[in-house]
Amino acid sequence: MKKIKIQNIVLILSLLCFLGCKKNTEVKENGPKKHINLLWRNNRFDWITPSIITDQNSLFFGSLNNHFYSVDITTGAVHFKIKTDYNPFYKGIINKEHYYLTNYASALKCYYSNGTIKWTLQGDTTINKDITAKNQYLYGTLKGIGYSKINSTDGAIVWHLPQSEINTRTNKAAFYKDKIYLGVAENASKLLAIRDHDGSIIWENSYPEYNEINQVPTDKGILVSLSKDYKVGQMQLLNYDTGKIIWKQTYNCDTYYPPCIVGDNVIINATDHTIISINSNNGKTNWILKLKNDQADTSIIAFKEQLYFGTLRRKLYNIALVTGKVTFVENFKYGLSTPVICNHKLYFPTGGCELWELK
Repeated sequence: MKKIKIQNIVLILSLLCFLGCKKNTEVKENGPKKHINLLWRNNRFDWITPSIITDQNSLFFGSLNNHFYSVDITTGAVHFKIKTDYNPFYKGIINKEHYYLTNYASALKCYYSNGTIKWTLQGDTTINKDITAKNQYLYGTLKGIGYSKINSTDGAIVWHLPQSEINTRTNKAAFYKDKIYLGVAENASKLLAIRDHDGSIIWENSYPEYNEINQVPTDKGILVSLSKDYKVGQMQLLNYDTGKIIWKQTYNCDTYYPPCIVGDNVIINATDHTIISINSNNGKTNWILKLKNDQADTSIIAFKEQLYFGTLRRKLYNIALVTGKVTFVENFKYGLSTPVICNHKLYFPTGGCELWELK
């Protein structure tokens, strides 16, 4: 119960930070920017930046006026908007002509682009955080059922884990070949390896000393980030088939943002105002970038041998992947959301309903 309260506080603070991003600050834009261009700005969207996703040439997002939008990424022209009965705060899932959204009441709804609801399932309280997709299937926790594989076409349940196995917080699953890797956290954490075709559990690793976990696939194995209250942490690379440790290292990794994987490089946002590059072959540190009186506040995105991220002080950093040297820093008037890649271009959404493009 204490953990649920902490989650709710984090969500409320995130929303307040988002709203704060929309207000004017003393940060000056200083005219045109050297490395990026402003494509468009539309305050009427009133968008919720954590909900932004891309697909083909479209930008999708929820808004504070109870709509889910699809707009042209280069012009901001509206393709469609769906009226919802809530503010779509969480990222949706796009699958051709269908759109899958969750809400504060933990309902999972499948929409057509005209706003018609095709089907609805009642999710558990974690579905806003653990819903994900692979091919024609959705994966998430349903109320009274447990963590489930769902046919995205009709909402039929393919299989579900016993509720006795999953009765705490689950995160977004990672996929590798025919296996699913699911992180579970509450007072302690664990990682489950699951067969995709029938939901049977292959192996389970427990981490009683940590209460936060995320996992991402790499060429070498499944990379697990662990932390205790976002303070002390550890990274482990595990064998996909057995769950045995290939290597482990102590890092103060911020498990709120998953690592950025580029070839043999693992880049993490650490909680001590640093960005760290790690060699995925052995867990050794490649380089460390210290951010003076600042903290990365978005996921780190790799684009053409460069890394990009936004910070709490509303700065956009571009650093070199190989060396960690800062290439440029741009100041913004509004808070930055995680950069997005679409059609081989890099875009930067802000809390001011703006979209910028890398020159």
